Amino acid sequence: MFKSYISEVADQLVNEYGTRDPFELAGLLGIEVKLGDFAKLKGFYYCVYDCRYISISMNIPRAEAALICAHELGHDQLHRDLLPTLRFLKDETLFSTDKVEYEADNFAANLLITDDLIDKYANSGYTIKQIAANENLYPQLVKLKLKKIKGMDSG
Repeated sequence: MFKSYISEVADQLVNEYGTRDPFELAGLLGIEVKLGDFAKLKGFYYCVYDCRYISISMNIPRAEAALICAHELGHDQLHRDLLPTLRFLKDETLFSTDKVEYEADNFAANLLITDDLIDKYANSGYTIKQIAANENLYPQLVKLKLKKIKGMDSG
């Protein structure tokens, strides 16, 4: 999938529902978010008889849970048609090189981070790590967003 298409899908949701909060968006989209006590998994997305769910570990901080929720929303919006063929769960898929996971990460970056926010920090000389620390985000997520709006690879 093209990155521009992924950002368009995220932007369309924000415009339609007026929020970037992944938990709120999940509710508005009819996706039930459940908390679970998982040993290794941080979260996953699944459908049962057309009912959509996001399960998130109750053992992670709220900011990380929001990122996981945004990533899983990406699967809902971009990969729902692949569900019959995706029959496994991995312990760690965030920032994976797997194409489907990379697309979900890009969706999360575009949902959670505005272009204006990145511009503000980048124009003030902040590094990727500084932006991430100030906004309670993963540096990899900030890097994905920067690649989209500025074509940057490092920081």
